[in-house]
Amino acid sequence: MIFKIVQMKNFSIIIFSIFILTSCKNQDINDKSKRNANWVWWVDAKTQKGKWIPVGDQTTVTDGEYTEFYSNGSIYEHGKLIDGINADTTFNYDQQGMLAVYSFTKTGTTDTCNYFMRDGYYKAYDQQGLILEEGVVKNHQADNPWITYYENGRKEFECKDGVDSVWTSINYYENGRVKDSGFEINNQRKFFICKGWYPSGQLRIQMGWKGKNADGLKTLYYEMPGQLESTIKEQANFKNGIQNGIAVKYYKSGQIEISTNFVNGKANGNKKEWYENGRLKASATFENDIQTGLELQYYDNSQIKDSVTKKNDEFIGTEKKWYKNGQLELLAIYENGNIISQKKYDESGNIITASTF
Repeated sequence: MIFKIVQMKNFSIIIFSIFILTSCKNQDINDKSKRNANWVWWVDAKTQKGKWIPVGDQTTVTDGEYTEFYSNGSIYEHGKLIDGINADTTFNYDQQGMLAVYSFTKTGTTDTCNYFMRDGYYKAYDQQGLILEEGVVKNHQADNPWITYYENGRKEFECKDGVDSVWTSINYYENGRVKDSGFEINNQRKFFICKGWYPSGQLRIQMGWKGKNADGLKTLYYEMPGQLESTIKEQANFKNGIQNGIAVKYYKSGQIEISTNFVNGKANGNKKEWYENGRLKASATFENDIQTGLELQYYDNSQIKDSVTKKNDEFIGTEKKWYKNGQLELLAIYENGNIISQKKYDESGNIITASTF
């Protein structure tokens, strides 16, 4: 558990009041009236002095060591903060006061490695006595099955036995609905999602895997309140983790928005965009993710808006832009990506400016 370090206006008032009340006597970690879930014992890194801090939505402490407690007065967690982030080793205890697990945190990151003191069945509770997680520990590491819980007692995450070191994993929303399901490989704690749902229960994502690589069709969905099913948002094909084939994005109405062809993970060939009314919005050509050739853009009434040629993502030759009424708006000449000259027109066809560069 990470000791939350955020700021709020009234904290300085809280600390000031406590200081006045306690300045006449030394504060003590063994103060039974404060060894509970409502207080934290804090030892400042610079002064090495300890004081009690009330648990709330804010503190101003950033560097030092903290101790949190169960409601029964026994130690819940002891750790160190550097710049407000857990660092070095954090120790977690069970309700009987025995060290249960300690975690190593790489300084400056939130990456942790847990070491459980005892193999076998493990069950952990929060400071109020509500269950946090339970499962099997093997070789001092979390194994399967493993379950974590929300504060309301419902499952948050569940990991079960699978086949050939592949574990079936499920994440849940706080309302009890399944959030997503997938798998983990060789206890690496990396989740590969196969299916995901919105809190409403409508499908959110669906994809296939071959080992650790995406393989087959990946589909994302829009949530559609008031309807029985969600609607397709995006579709793309993968083979051995690399995108290949046509990728398509859709409007909520079901009309195609963008279509792009991929070869070995890069855009190749024609890319097209449409308005929601079904009319063409733009078209361009790519070679290995680099735009090359003629690009055309259109207004939603199908009137051409822009025409330009690119080579290696740079403008070359002539660019033309038109107003929605069909009248020429801009005529520009490019050479090696640099503009050489241009003329601008008003909607009546009169020249506004003419420039050379």
